[in-house]
Amino acid sequence: MADIRIEGLEEFQKAFNDVMKKAPERIEKKAKEITEEVRDDTKENTPVRTGKLKKSIKAGKVEQIGKTFQGEVYSDAPHSHLIEEGHRLVSHKGEDWGWVDGFFMLEKAAQKKNKELPRELQSWLSELYKELEG
Repeated sequence: MADIRIEGLEEFQKAFNDVMKKAPERIEKKAKEITEEVRDDTKENTPVRTGKLKKSIKAGKVEQIGKTFQGEVYSDAPHSHLIEEGHRLVSHKGEDWGWVDGFFMLEKAAQKKNKELPRELQSWLSELYKELEG
């Protein structure tokens, strides 16, 4: 799965560190929102046959590890990895019948969020920083 990273401006990092000291719960809340957005996009991209796979996609807890927050999106359906990544088709006799392409619904959702996130977080952090300083 793709990691979400922001590189760049020292001011951004300083503002983040200041906000981290003053309002870690706000950052955790934002991380939870981001995790839920990735979950929702993943569900939206999930093929529906019975609906069980779509219902099995969940946003896990957000945890603070050092100065970072980590959230997870997962499926508790035992076949989810086969739909995500693709799989071989094999007969009952073990004959190889080919390959079924994956849908990569989680990977696509993470990539989409990676593109949007720097701009989204910079705007959010600027507003929060002003609010906390004001």
